[in-house]
Amino acid sequence: MRKTINLVSTLSLFLLVGQLLSGAPTLAASTTSSGAAVTKISFSMMTGDVEEVANYRALIEDFQAANKDVKVEFLELTGNYFEKIISMIATGTAPDIFWYGGTNSAQLIRDGALADLTPFIEKDPDFKLADFFPSIVNPFRWQGGLYGIPRDVSPLVLYYNVDSFSNAGLLSPNDYHDRKAWTWDNFLSVSRKLSAPNAPTPRYGMSTDWWWGLWFPWILTNGGEIFSPDYKEPRFDSPQAREGLKFFCDLIHVHKVVPSPDQANALGGHWGLFVQGQAAMYPSGRWVVPGLRKTEKFNFDAVVMPYKVRQGTALFTGVYVISAGSTKKQAAWRLLKWLASPQAQLKLAARGQVLPSRISAATSKEFINSTPPEHNMIFVEAVQHGYLEPVFPEFGKVMDATWGPFWEMFNGRIGVDEALAAIMPQVKQIMGLK
Repeated sequence: MRKTINLVSTLSLFLLVGQLLSGAPTLAASTTSSGAAVTKISFSMMTGDVEEVANYRALIEDFQAANKDVKVEFLELTGNYFEKIISMIATGTAPDIFWYGGTNSAQLIRDGALADLTPFIEKDPDFKLADFFPSIVNPFRWQGGLYGIPRDVSPLVLYYNVDSFSNAGLLSPNDYHDRKAWTWDNFLSVSRKLSAPNAPTPRYGMSTDWWWGLWFPWILTNGGEIFSPDYKEPRFDSPQAREGLKFFCDLIHVHKVVPSPDQANALGGHWGLFVQGQAAMYPSGRWVVPGLRKTEKFNFDAVVMPYKVRQGTALFTGVYVISAGSTKKQAAWRLLKWLASPQAQLKLAARGQVLPSRISAATSKEFINSTPPEHNMIFVEAVQHGYLEPVFPEFGKVMDATWGPFWEMFNGRIGVDEALAAIMPQVKQIMGLK
């Protein structure tokens, strides 16, 4: 599950202290066997996945083999990664280069904690920014600077049980999509045929989680918006948004092709319903692919989210950034450039967990032919119609305000209009609107 983590507001209070301290204790320079000076830099990312850590260690070894004048210390931070990074920035001990969550970087950018990468990009003819999907680069621009390079991108798509569709004699979702007919109506039609909510072992057309990334697409595919392009106005109470949310809720309470949160929890959880074969479809990001590849219960594939007015979905990314307090930014840039290279991205993507942020890597034979899922190009297509998790400091608080009322709405205890009436005053207050 991907959820926004609110940034600790004390960062801005301590940032000045951190900037003053940042020039103090640094790793001393050493020398190579030939006597050349060695610059030591530190790198960190959110760890916890043994295989991913191993991949990063291999990438760092490859980098050091080709850059013998740079020594990289890989800092594996356990516990709450984001809070630890904030604390390190505040005390002047931040890694020279680190990975950070997309929307969570907004406050760091505004507070001046991250280095502008534009000067490095402009002086490096080998680095092709145009090779990255624009929709995941532009949100990290601020006041003429660029403060992060996306490591990867994960669009929210709809995974499906191939066997469920074939056993029921139905066209697959991609068969519909190939005919430009993967519409809300056809999605509902196949969901009804695949559902038996009152059977001894209940079955559903789709099971789903309930955080914001899962309800965004129903608004976007109905032609609605979540926020204004400048993030100054919330728009998920527009007529298009209301209709999208109403359709989503009707899937649960009218058509009964999706279990409510309470129902799913009683049956073992939304994810459990899908992997046990009791739900034919499941919306999620690329991060579920490694787990699905290990399942022996059924064959799976993926398709774009069903659409009414247009295609649309939520996008998620994380970025490589350089600390503004680093005294070794040039060496840090060289490591960042390597980690964001097509070769490094394809190595990290081999497990299936991420889609490369570089267009050349995402559309390469190495990625497209890495199956299952069979239809890997739909991830690229989804990015082209996607909406990146908003990058502005108040986003986490805004989504926190939606959680309670929307949970009640998805469980059928209140309606869409009542839920929106409960959250919109809070949202506008958080965003500084009257």
